[in-house]
Amino acid sequence: MEYLVQKYLYLYEKIDVLVNNAGICLTGTMENTTLDDFQDLMNANFWGYVNTIKALLPHFIERKAGIIVNVGSFGGKCLCHK
Repeated sequence: MEYLVQKYLYLYEKIDVLVNNAGICLTGTMENTTLDDFQDLMNANFWGYVNTIKALLPHFIERKAGIIVNVGSFGGKCLCHK
């Protein structure tokens, strides 16, 4: 992520907005969901956001400007049936 941020800054000099909009949803039952499934979910839904924020935050702080938008999902509020 650091590499991508630095490459973008080299080309365009500044970043004004970060929109975290990636995510995955698990819809299977607990008994059919593997630990790898949960790891994939955490990597996208949690660590993806953390990594992009950590990579851009120093730039935003240095500029004293920048907007971070973390998009959630209503999927966490839905009941999943068989």
